[in-house]
Amino acid sequence: MTRVLASARASGALAMSKMRAASRARMVLPGRKIARRVGARARPCKGVSCAPMIRVLLFAFALLLTACDGGESSDASGNEPDNGPVVFTDPVGVVSVLDGDTLLVARGGSTFKVRLRGIDCPEMNADSPAEPEPYAEDARSFALQRAGLEVGLEYDAACEPDPTPPCLDTYDRSLAYVRMSDGGDLGEELVRLGLAKLLVFDDQPFDRLDDYVAAQTEAQTSGLGIWAD
Repeated sequence: MTRVLASARASGALAMSKMRAASRARMVLPGRKIARRVGARARPCKGVSCAPMIRVLLFAFALLLTACDGGESSDASGNEPDNGPVVFTDPVGVVSVLDGDTLLVARGGSTFKVRLRGIDCPEMNADSPAEPEPYAEDARSFALQRAGLEVGLEYDAACEPDPTPPCLDTYDRSLAYVRMSDGGDLGEELVRLGLAKLLVFDDQPFDRLDDYVAAQTEAQTSGLGIWAD
């Protein structure tokens, strides 16, 4: 009986071994056929053929380094980081741009007109049958584009903190500098482009006169806008 059981076990083990071998053969053979059909044998790249792959890997590595370095406070050139829009000391909403040097603005539920300090743009002549002066529409379009929805008003030192005469013109418009969200001075930009010229009210110099003189000299030298002829 012992010999019979041993023989049976041996036969069973042999049968199981054959079944496993057959199973492995079935699993391998299709793969071999596919490999022969598509030529899937892997070959190591050599020389010039490796260059595209190496460039891709190096580029990906550079991107990874850039992403990891994103938290630095300044860029590689040493420039200061962009801290976003300028925080205005006296923010007002822009209701409309009447011409290049005059804006209708709103603050605290009321509206009032602002006359840009130190400059004079060509007249639109909106209240007369006369045609707009040369470059008047250009000045207005530029001011409209640059002002956006909100600007900051800034005044000469003598006017702060309460803008009163001499910070009002003869039409009771506030004489102010207009600061834009990117930090630019609207009046100075208009002068630099030849879309405005210097204007001193009542022969009283204003705080930014030197900067505006430099801007006008630049426009005159370049023959821009009203200085083109």
